[in-house]
Amino acid sequence: MREEFMRTDSQVVEKFVRAATKGLLYSRANRGGTIAILMRNLKVDEKTAAKIYDIGKVAMTVDGSVNESAQKRALDFVARVQGFKDPGPLDKFFDFSLARKTSEQLQAQSWKP
Repeated sequence: MREEFMRTDSQVVEKFVRAATKGLLYSRANRGGTIAILMRNLKVDEKTAAKIYDIGKVAMTVDGSVNESAQKRALDFVARVQGFKDPGPLDKFFDFSLARKTSEQLQAQSWKP
């Protein structure tokens, strides 16, 4: 289903990834603005929102991808929980090529949040 949607509606997928990447870049660059958004959407006070932001910031990558080590840990965890001996290669489960491409395009355009 996922592959079919990506093939048939690739423009929608690209627009979604572009918007998500812009949101990520905004979040990385704008702590105060992001804390305000967290407060509003999570209905928490500023101190709690700031703590959530600071904890989450360490996981925010420049391009929206997840490094190979983190991918492996996640896949190993799922395999262990599900009882799989060998889930197979990472690229069977993870594909950040569109996120990386989008990030590169935004950088080439000098897009700023």
